[in-house]
Amino acid sequence: MAKGLGILLVVWGHCSQFLFGEIYAFHMPLFFFLSGCVLSVDKPYKEIIKKKVKQLLLPYVFFILLSCCFYWMLLLLSHRFTINHLWSLVDLFPYDNEIINTPLWFLVSLFWMSIIYSGIRKCVSREWIVGTVVVVFYFIVELAEKYEVSLPFFLGRGIGEMIYMHLGFFFYKRGYVFQLYRLKKSCQVYLFLLSAIAFVCLFYCS
Repeated sequence: MAKGLGILLVVWGHCSQFLFGEIYAFHMPLFFFLSGCVLSVDKPYKEIIKKKVKQLLLPYVFFILLSCCFYWMLLLLSHRFTINHLWSLVDLFPYDNEIINTPLWFLVSLFWMSIIYSGIRKCVSREWIVGTVVVVFYFIVELAEKYEVSLPFFLGRGIGEMIYMHLGFFFYKRGYVFQLYRLKKSCQVYLFLLSAIAFVCLFYCS
């Protein structure tokens, strides 16, 4: 249900200027948070990488190729196609983070995020160290953006927003998310309204 709500908000954000800034303030972090909730790090690391390649990178490659073919077809039909347009295939490995089908950035970023975060979990057992590493990654990317240094292939977006995946993983695995279900409906509504008010206040004060 939460993913469905997020999908509707993504469509809304791309189609309307009404509440555009408010939606963009949280709709992608919501997806990364939910990805952290369902992330499993129990399998061997090689298996995790293989699974994420199949789930995320293969669809990315397929839809980039499909997008290129569609683009070339339009150029052919309008008699504007040249051999130089084949350079669109560079979008398979974008060094400047610009691709022919913009929304596909999410698949690559989620791939980096998933395998790097899983790797950290495999190497580190103490929770506070995992959290510290994720926060450090966040500030490294923020610093890089400040000096206009962009990591290729959406790597910067992947490790910079890993903090949301960490929060999802942490709260879900420790059962904090399930504790909300045990509350009375009135308490759930009350918490939702408080969260909405806090969000609005923080958004307009920033």
